[in-house]
Amino acid sequence: GEFDIDHLAKEWVIMNLAKKWKDFKAKVKNKWFMTRQRDDRVFPDQFNWLLKFWESEKAKARELVGKQNRLELKSVHTSGIKSFARKREEM
Repeated sequence: GEFDIDHLAKEWVIMNLAKKWKDFKAKVKNKWFMTRQRDDRVFPDQFNWLLKFWESEKAKARELVGKQNRLELKSVHTSGIKSFARKREEM
């Protein structure tokens, strides 16, 4: 179906969906990868594909790059749940 939604709200929803999807994938891996048990929300054939992917050299290399990048961060986002734009507007 279609939704009547403001352009800015649509951008916010899309950005948040992307973040939620990334977080979900990380939670599935953290919770289920080592035990080899499948989360009920993941189809069996997709879970088997994920297991093979997570064990691949490509995935391991990607994970290593991500870890390295996080280690090199000089400062982290610590302004709380409000965006910088919202804080600026409130000032």
